[in-house]
Amino acid sequence: MAKKLNRNVRKNEIAKNIQSYILQEKRKSLSIETITDVIDCFLFEVKQTLVLNRTVELRTFGTFRVIKKNERVSPRQDEKSEDKKQIPAHGYPSFRPCKELREYVWDVDPEEEPYELPDEE
Repeated sequence: MAKKLNRNVRKNEIAKNIQSYILQEKRKSLSIETITDVIDCFLFEVKQTLVLNRTVELRTFGTFRVIKKNERVSPRQDEKSEDKKQIPAHGYPSFRPCKELREYVWDVDPEEEPYELPDEE
């Protein structure tokens, strides 16, 4: 039976899964530290690209871009002065999944508990 898992996946778990995949499929070994460094570099590059107001397009995954949020008044009042806070126009990160990713997760029920795939024997 599959065991229940935490819904959140951390970078270290992703690194372990990548290490396992590389070992299984490529018959090569990379340390968790090396893989974690690669993930860090990748995320840094995505952030830097977005800061430069460019789009990051990952085929078969999706597109990251910065969208503009217009200036607005906060729906909450400032607790001290009871004035509504003015929020200036600003950039906001946006992700749009590609068609393949949307189809891949179509049947996933977000209300269900996450589970681990059973070991293949």
